[in-house]
Amino acid sequence: MDSAKGKSLMDVALGLRYSGGQEDLYREFLAAFCEMRKEKRSQVEEAFSSGNWEDYTNLVHSLKSTSLTVGGKELSEAAKALEMAGKKISAGEDRDAQLAYIREHHEEAMELWDAFTAEAEEWLAH
Repeated sequence: MDSAKGKSLMDVALGLRYSGGQEDLYREFLAAFCEMRKEKRSQVEEAFSSGNWEDYTNLVHSLKSTSLTVGGKELSEAAKALEMAGKKISAGEDRDAQLAYIREHHEEAMELWDAFTAEAEEWLAH
């Protein structure tokens, strides 16, 4: 549970819909999502710190999609906003403003990813 907001970051019903209503399959997807977080987050951080906005955009696109399928709607929305900023950078649209947006919201999205994963791991343990 996201204690700062007092609400769950996981939308289990949404994750179950993406899993065809099969809880075992949902648990499998969610476990894989959690297991891959450390490696994927490291890749995102590397792209961010090196200013490789093409890789960064691709990685947050993947986070947007995978987090939504496991019920991480808020995380997916945060990743989508970062992805859109990255796409605009690639297209040469308002580069400075888009970089500022990414720099301002990157850490918040990473913390959300960590919090979602922690909540998911707790849910999986029960």
